[in-house]
Amino acid sequence: MKAIGSNKKQIKRMISAESIFIAFMSWLLTAVIGVPIEYVGSIIMGNIVIDTPLTINLASFIIPNLIWLRPKRVYV
Repeated sequence: MKAIGSNKKQIKRMISAESIFIAFMSWLLTAVIGVPIEYVGSIIMGNIVIDTPLTINLASFIIPNLIWLRPKRVYV
């Protein structure tokens, strides 16, 4: 990027923005795929282990993910 006239600050900002975007999109995709997998897995494991399908609590999936997404201090 320096070859086309960008300075260090612009390059750093662009890489940071791309990193945040990719991290958020991967978290979102994982959350969308993870909830159905957790639901099906809990039914299957409940039937195998205790002969009763287990119930799913979405709060146990969503709350830890929201805590993980909180702003963090970055040391550079």
